[in-house]
Amino acid sequence: MKEIILNEKTYAENLIEQYSLGKDEYVSICILAKYWRALGMRKQQIRRRVEEHILRSKPYAQMFRYTDMIDKAIDLSKKWPMLEIDFVNITEAELNRIASLEQMQARQLAFTMLCLAKYRNAVNPKSDGWIGTPQADVYKLANIFGSFDKRAEIQRMVYDAGMIEWPRRADSENVKVQICEFAGDPALKIRDFRNLGYQYRQFCGEPYFSCIECGLVVRKNSNRMKYCHDCATEINRQKARERWFQLA
Repeated sequence: MKEIILNEKTYAENLIEQYSLGKDEYVSICILAKYWRALGMRKQQIRRRVEEHILRSKPYAQMFRYTDMIDKAIDLSKKWPMLEIDFVNITEAELNRIASLEQMQARQLAFTMLCLAKYRNAVNPKSDGWIGTPQADVYKLANIFGSFDKRAEIQRMVYDAGMIEWPRRADSENVKVQICEFAGDPALKIRDFRNLGYQYRQFCGEPYFSCIECGLVVRKNSNRMKYCHDCATEINRQKARERWFQLA
């Protein structure tokens, strides 16, 4: 699943500062290409900067493996300008509409689809509520798991409530969100598009928290939890290395 980055300028600056290619190298290279194009650089200058960044991040990288990726990223940087979205605004009226659904997983799905629709509108104001995201990715963002029939049943609840519209083409996964409001004060500001379903549960007062290292919202299984699983594993690994060097 392609990672959704709201503020690409900040993301690019962090990549450059940390000599990093992020979790998704292709997404990172595309954003870096847009960043340097926004600074007025031309194709060859962008290519040189991207290649230099890759070698700083991965000194032993085989650059021929990145040739097509860099070419595509540079071409796309002409078509799509750099995004600088601070947050996606969710209004109180939208939240109240979602809360009218009886089943929590249906609310998670409706909330996730709403966030995606408002993000798409920020990218392309002509999107008209269509989210254009593969269904498997939508369910993953909504933190909804289970069989195909179970997920279809949950989406049917949202549809029956008049919150979404299905496409006319039977083979299309596109969905139109009907509850978007693009005016009004924000009741909730979404700055991170990971685990949107858990973010909704956190908003509802359930025991979820943001990892203090990476910001990912996860379930809180004890009052001592400060980190998500991945960050906790990495921190424990770093501590183990430090103890080993102290004993060596």
